[in-house]
Amino acid sequence: MHLLLAVLVIAWGARPALAALCAGSSAAPLLCPAAAGDCVVSSSCSLPSDLVIDLGTRRLVIRDRTQLTVEAPGRLTVTANGIELLGGAVILADGAGSQRIQLVSTSASAGLRVGVNARIDTSSSDGGGDVLLDSAGQVTIDGTLRSVGSSESSAGGQVGILARDDVWIGGGGITVAGGSQASGGDIDIMTLTDASVTVTSDLRLQGGDAGALTIDAEGNVEVAGISIDVGARLAGGYGGGIDISGFDVSIAATVAGSGREDLGDFGEPAETGGDGAAVAITSAGDMFVDANFDLTGAPSGVGGDFELDAAGDLTVIGKVLARADGKFGTGSEFVLLSSATGDITIGAKIDAAGGQTGGAIDIFSIADGGKVTVTPTADLRADALGGLPANELLGGTIALDGCAVEIEAGAVMSAKGPPSLLASNIVRARTRMVIAGTLEAGDENRLEYRDDPGIVAILSPAGDIQPRATLVREPSLSCCGASCAQPATTSTTSTTTPTTSSTSSTALTSTTVVTTTTTGASPTTSVAPTSSTAPSLPTTTTQPPPPPCGDAPTPYAAAACRIARLRERLEGASPGELGGKPTANRLRASLRQATRFLDAAQSGKKVAANLRRALRQVTSFEKTVAQGLVRKQRQIDPEVGETMLSLSTDARSGIGVLQANAL
Repeated sequence: MHLLLAVLVIAWGARPALAALCAGSSAAPLLCPAAAGDCVVSSSCSLPSDLVIDLGTRRLVIRDRTQLTVEAPGRLTVTANGIELLGGAVILADGAGSQRIQLVSTSASAGLRVGVNARIDTSSSDGGGDVLLDSAGQVTIDGTLRSVGSSESSAGGQVGILARDDVWIGGGGITVAGGSQASGGDIDIMTLTDASVTVTSDLRLQGGDAGALTIDAEGNVEVAGISIDVGARLAGGYGGGIDISGFDVSIAATVAGSGREDLGDFGEPAETGGDGAAVAITSAGDMFVDANFDLTGAPSGVGGDFELDAAGDLTVIGKVLARADGKFGTGSEFVLLSSATGDITIGAKIDAAGGQTGGAIDIFSIADGGKVTVTPTADLRADALGGLPANELLGGTIALDGCAVEIEAGAVMSAKGPPSLLASNIVRARTRMVIAGTLEAGDENRLEYRDDPGIVAILSPAGDIQPRATLVREPSLSCCGASCAQPATTSTTSTTTPTTSSTSSTALTSTTVVTTTTTGASPTTSVAPTSSTAPSLPTTTTQPPPPPCGDAPTPYAAAACRIARLRERLEGASPGELGGKPTANRLRASLRQATRFLDAAQSGKKVAANLRRALRQVTSFEKTVAQGLVRKQRQIDPEVGETMLSLSTDARSGIGVLQANAL
């Protein structure tokens, strides 16, 4: 959005007789007469396309109920010392899909404002164009920004906002919807310095495959009482993407992001379909989410990803539907809620169940002293719902991890399905674990403590934990708080009947306690093994380097090779080198999604949309690495990070080749 702008004086041909030129002449059209003071457009008029106008120190004002039309192909760039569209004013771009309105305000004090009922519109039946707003000051939208594909087969456009002060989105909101046979557009909002973003009006990005919303603020982000539509409209369509980051982040919204089922044959259900939307929200401070997210996959599709990553406290209430029905449905494989330095409070219904395969829900605080609390309103589910023979079903997993963990009475954790290693609830704690809610699993309810089984208190009524809880001493758990002062002791495997406090509603006679055998040394001390014979020297075999990905037989194979090389480097790094488990999981999820979208494109399904989604996931991977390299705590190892950034650049290049070939 940063452009060096200059006045272009271009000789224009004969103009239609009915067009009202704003100012100047056909040979030298102007937005307003040359003069001192504000450039004021006070009556409806038009300009030819491709003008680049620099008003210097003058402010641009478009009067109320005045329309400025940019003739086809509908491209205009204006730089001014402050820009304001008064109530009811309109800038309309006429074109066939390449329209672009770019407004640049160089004034930190005046900023850029779109007044009540005012509108900037680059919509057309051939596709939405671009609305690009760049301000040295605030951006205030009390009107509407539109870049809509207004026919069934036309895609939505792009709205981009860059500000060095706060951004306020109200009024009629922003719409970049595409037709039901085309993709939705993109909304990108970014602030620099410590500027914040506040959104109080609806954002619409729906389409055959939905578009992507990105909000990236150096300051706080507040999304208050709105709806965000990133849902699919086409049979087999995919939900879009939402990526929000800021300092303190507050989200109160209704999000539509479901995938659509494919068309069936001869009256039979398709049993395939698009996945739900992917949501990633990151805060450098606290995060509060009170929202309803519908990220359901189509029947026999996959539920959408849902990631909340807070540096401070994280509170989540409302509802997250990331399930997928149908006999081949898979619940979301990536529901991740984490805090780096604070506590986590969960009071939401989070549903990652699947018809065939339950999903994965991971909630953890890595803070020293961090607590995870699951309140009575919480209902967490990763069940396999059935519809196939039991030996073809796979239950999901729900994992809670904190210094202290409390599951309050009334809360539910359910990972039902045929017995398997995955149909499990896993709770890990170091200083305190209280279980008073309902735990249901197909395989195991596993309660892991680091040193002392006495930290575990099970208060749930009889029958509310099925199957019976298994207590496991896990010395490899990181220490926190008081557990860091606990000396390691030699332990043996046994089954006991632990005692509980008098407040327990049931005796724990059916609880299995499992402890692992250790060496007696501190868990942080390495003990060298002894041997009566000298160890034999290892045989070293030099492996030839893998062939260059550029030698792959097809462009798709080359792109897949580059992503595979990136994954190999990622998996070769330890969690510590990757900045901790949350970052490692996020990086793995991005590559998993990129591979899935690349495979879908290779199969011929929504090629352009799936390549765009694959590229977005690789870009998200790069952003996560870049952030991990510069943060103050739990940094990514510099050598590992730089290597991954280099490999991700290659991966983006490979996808770019495919996109160019698809044009």
